[in-house]
Amino acid sequence: MLANALALLMQAMSWFGSTFVNEASSTFEAVRTYAHFSADDEYYFVKGGGLGWGMPAAVGIALHDPDRPVACFVGDGASMYSPQALWSAVNASANVKFIIFNNQKYDILMRVAKYLGFTRARASQFVGMTIDKPAVDFCALAETFSLPYWSADTISDLSSAVPLLFEHRGPAVLEVSILGL
Repeated sequence: MLANALALLMQAMSWFGSTFVNEASSTFEAVRTYAHFSADDEYYFVKGGGLGWGMPAAVGIALHDPDRPVACFVGDGASMYSPQALWSAVNASANVKFIIFNNQKYDILMRVAKYLGFTRARASQFVGMTIDKPAVDFCALAETFSLPYWSADTISDLSSAVPLLFEHRGPAVLEVSILGL
């Protein structure tokens, strides 16, 4: 699902002329595969593994150029570092599309722990790295800030939601489930 979802999202972004902020580590490799940026496109991501910067950066970028939508890819874990960016986007009427890839875990931290050879990680025991007890209710979070919200569990859902997301003027949230990936 993830590869197909990213292909569809990247195509939509080219149609709507988005600036792109990427803090969803699960998408980095696929974005490089599917992105076809032109000279007018802007792409922001951090090299080195910082978490929590993407959503507030997207709001600031949107305030700089209010006529151009900003697509912000963020993982569910990273989104928990700065949920106040949703409030800021609403308060400033920033044209940001928050696309939250939800796998209910801190995948990047789990991969790094395995890579570094941590004993528990090698045994697939990850303390404090799942986000499922309780799971984050992104619909309720969006509703708290009066943000339009769509969710996608399938490519069909995503195909329906993406045009609505990008046609909406102002901030909005799209949650893309990537459980099992």
